[in-house]
Amino acid sequence: LVLVGRGAQAMLAERGDALHVFCHAPRPALIARCMSRDGLDEEAAAKLVDETNSHREQWVKKHWSREWRDPASYHLSTNTDWLGIDGAVNLIVFAARQRFKL
Repeated sequence: LVLVGRGAQAMLAERGDALHVFCHAPRPALIARCMSRDGLDEEAAAKLVDETNSHREQWVKKHWSREWRDPASYHLSTNTDWLGIDGAVNLIVFAARQRFKL
């Protein structure tokens, strides 16, 4: 099962059978990905990226009293710009298989 967002790293923090992964990329890469994926111009994509990240920060702070980007909340952090989406997926699958002996 994969849970994305809404403070899953906090909600499931005490579970030993969870793998918490923070996927990130530099802002310019996020904007470029958003432009390509959503067909937005640069200004609209930048606004969407900034608003989305702000909402994520606020949600985790409000409901879990934690910092969304706090490395201590995650077992693994991966830069999706550097590895690409497929590379990040491969890394996460490898880590899950290692951790859970799959």
